[in-house]
Amino acid sequence: MAINPQLLTRAVGRTESNPGLVEMWKSVIKKAKTEIPPATVRTTTMNFQWTGGGQALVLTNTDPVILEVPFPARLLWAHMRAGDANGFPIPVTTTVDLQWSQFENWGAQNPVYGVGTPPSLSAASSNDCDTTSWHLDYTTGDTFVASLSSFSGVATWVALILLLRAVDAPLGQDSLIDVSSDTIIDSNGNIVVVR
Repeated sequence: MAINPQLLTRAVGRTESNPGLVEMWKSVIKKAKTEIPPATVRTTTMNFQWTGGGQALVLTNTDPVILEVPFPARLLWAHMRAGDANGFPIPVTTTVDLQWSQFENWGAQNPVYGVGTPPSLSAASSNDCDTTSWHLDYTTGDTFVASLSSFSGVATWVALILLLRAVDAPLGQDSLIDVSSDTIIDSNGNIVVVR
């Protein structure tokens, strides 16, 4: 990029007497035109796995799996898989009871799937779970508790995998109360109505 010497002369005085200033301005202009790369999207997977120790899984021998959300995040998808000790897919029929609670209310779980469909496999070895009506937004310390609620088949393991993406902003406001009854006006002069 060529620098207009007349513009520099007007901005910093006589350019021939200040070559350091000329170089400084060239550097500033070059830096101003440098593109800033987009931020890297942070994701994490949460893997819930139940195993039979190389033998066919037995429902009564499985324990709940408990995992904690590491940062404010949004659930992007949920997948289920089932297989054998060699890692090959094995069709099974199973359902996972997936609950969550906030860190402060440990033990007061709510179904992640809300009124929707819980994660499951139906005579299949994999499933991209339908997350419609699932609770999607979580904060640091929220806890997932996953348990197999039913199982039929000869697979030696079942896994539920959740993909979460970090969010940079706080996850919403439960309620907004204007105690002082002030009118809220945005930067364009419009009155904000909260419903």
